[in-house]
Amino acid sequence: MEQIRKVKKQEQQTTRSYMKNSKLPLLFLATIFSMGVKAQTPEGSRLSTNADIAFRYGTGLASGSGSYLATFGLGKKRKFHLGGGLRLALASGSDLNFETAPARLTGKPSTIDSVEISSFTTYSMNLFLDAEYEVSKRLNLGFNIDLAGFSWGSRKNGVFISENSRQNITARPTPFNILLVGDNDIGSLNSELFVRFKWKQNISVRGGISYLFTEFQTDKKYSFNNDRFRNKSMGGFVSISFLLPGKK
Repeated sequence: MEQIRKVKKQEQQTTRSYMKNSKLPLLFLATIFSMGVKAQTPEGSRLSTNADIAFRYGTGLASGSGSYLATFGLGKKRKFHLGGGLRLALASGSDLNFETAPARLTGKPSTIDSVEISSFTTYSMNLFLDAEYEVSKRLNLGFNIDLAGFSWGSRKNGVFISENSRQNITARPTPFNILLVGDNDIGSLNSELFVRFKWKQNISVRGGISYLFTEFQTDKKYSFNNDRFRNKSMGGFVSISFLLPGKK
């Protein structure tokens, strides 16, 4: 029972922290919303542009994002859509462990250390790739993944934990993000596997699974000459998308 209460308290703290620190991107999200409400896309358009607002939650970590996406319909029937866009995201968590990030160190348990941060909020802006397949007139299956960008946020106090020691440290979000596959990745990156349901002509909703990397960089190097630590979080997400004017 004590463990259950602890988990519930942690989730409540995460939600409060997320709501408290979500004001910075609100102007961006509101702009996307206003654009989407007024937009209509021509029937049969090869180019499709979307504005999207998403909310995600995983244990100990909540996030929200606003994004702009442009895709092209490929093939004679234009059932396959490929494109990319720009995603502005906020992530807020509490009492999370960040483990050694560089791929050169993650292969052996003996070279993996961790950093514990009690409460944090990070912001990121990334270019992303999107691919979708039109199963029916109302249903798409899709996947997207961040490619490159940058992150920012305030410095946070934490605890560096290794096999033989614990010491207080300070860290900040790793400033640059780049997809290099697996543990070679650098920075904060998100990917989504989803189903898109076309609710109306210019409005659709998405839901699915999100896999989020959040990374902090300590102010100095510690064991194995390392200063980068990563949290990997899988969670569910929902979003609403608005079709914007496109070209035939």
